[in-house]
Amino acid sequence: MVCMSKNILLLSSNFCGNVGDLFIFESVCNFLLKNSGDVRIEVHPYPIRYDPFVALPTINKYEGRVEIVKPAFRIRKSIDHLMRRFHLVEKVVTNIYFCNYFNVFRVTRSLPFPGKHKYDQIIVVGGEMDAPFSLLDVHSYLNTFQVPVKRIIYGPISLNPKKHHEKFIRERFKEVQEFAVRDPLSLKKLNDIGINNNVLIPDCAFLSFDKNKFNIRVSTHKKIGLCLHSRWGHIVELKEFVSKISKACLEIGCEIVFFVTNVKEDYVLFNEMQKIISDFENIKIALPTTVEQLNTMYSTLDIVISDRLHGLLIGMLNGCVILPLATRQKVRGYCQYLNLNTNLNGNETQDELIAIISEIYNSIRFHREHLLCFMEEANKDVSTYYTDKLYASGLLKNENS
Repeated sequence: MVCMSKNILLLSSNFCGNVGDLFIFESVCNFLLKNSGDVRIEVHPYPIRYDPFVALPTINKYEGRVEIVKPAFRIRKSIDHLMRRFHLVEKVVTNIYFCNYFNVFRVTRSLPFPGKHKYDQIIVVGGEMDAPFSLLDVHSYLNTFQVPVKRIIYGPISLNPKKHHEKFIRERFKEVQEFAVRDPLSLKKLNDIGINNNVLIPDCAFLSFDKNKFNIRVSTHKKIGLCLHSRWGHIVELKEFVSKISKACLEIGCEIVFFVTNVKEDYVLFNEMQKIISDFENIKIALPTTVEQLNTMYSTLDIVISDRLHGLLIGMLNGCVILPLATRQKVRGYCQYLNLNTNLNGNETQDELIAIISEIYNSIRFHREHLLCFMEEANKDVSTYYTDKLYASGLLKNENS
């Protein structure tokens, strides 16, 4: 297949320290560029959380084939931050801003001369879309550029809509012909509230899967990665959970690497962990800030324990066995998708943790081969979804046509 000289608008998540999102962004860009002849990709980040010190090194890897449009209004960054921290602010903004009573800072205002932007394809890179702010940004772009519906690739995404968001979400998804959902629980939630123009497709991370590079490893030194989300409990609960994990791993003879994948959002959690790290003799701390650093760190691990979905999926892609901390819907959704019966809820005793982790090590090759089979199918499914959409829009052509 070849791609004619075309312009693609890529709506990506954020360039503000989320290394997991950067991994997804690079997976999509690499896939598009690998299967293209002469294509130009223009990136508009959403929500408005843009840090040039994060974005520019990422974009510079592509030597001019990928460009980023810096957002014009910084106030939306503050609003988004407040919504994520305070549910009352989120509810007020949802009921006012998202009902279109107050739209001063709609995305069309931040685009100078939107009529000059001509795109042959719009791709909404997948991710968690629970914040309606993200949905409003995305659909404002779609309405601004008015591309035919067949030229939109939307997702795969996760959604767990709150009751007071449902009407808003239904209205937004009427505007698209089809979108992809990346886990069965999100699909069911959307179907339950009457949104059915969707299809189940694995996460964009699997676009980067390469069986030739995948290594079924046999470990001689046991090492476990522990990656937690910033919303995981209070510091007392954190210390109690980490203490149980640490003691269980000491019993088994495992080293632990504690890390975060969102440098900004999880910064407080990371600092709190630094304060108590001296209490645990078998835990080290890592802070990967680039995709390369993240992949290098994963290559040293056998098992990843996490309640961050991309913390788990990127671990899989690097040959790790995953032990999900299934406290969030999208993680529970992937446990169902992967047919994983072994996961944690955070309330396990030390003895239960010893039994679970020991079982994984005793059958680690089986677990890796199970994940490998899923990744092969996931790569095929998400690649086919993207390729079929690009063919349908006329962006890709057969070499013999």
